[in-house]
Amino acid sequence: MNPAILETVLRRDRIVVAVALFVLSALAWAYVLFVAATMSMAAAASPMPAMDMAGMNMGSANRSWNAADVFFTLAMWAVMMVGMMTPSAAPMIL
Repeated sequence: MNPAILETVLRRDRIVVAVALFVLSALAWAYVLFVAATMSMAAAASPMPAMDMAGMNMGSANRSWNAADVFFTLAMWAVMMVGMMTPSAAPMIL
């Protein structure tokens, strides 16, 4: 095989991988920004809106998690991990 052909194929392969990493990272960040934008302002202003000023009445903050809470928390963690780690791992992958 001609070394010039091999180098051309490898160069194209690196471009495809780099574009895929960029798209993956951009989609992850877009999802995180979308979730942040759609979050209610009350939830963003206070981590525990049901807690009173003295901190004694927790209200609905103590409700147990259901399957949807676990799933969406895991999805949020996974998407944020991909969005933050892909750019730093890109040189090693390439």
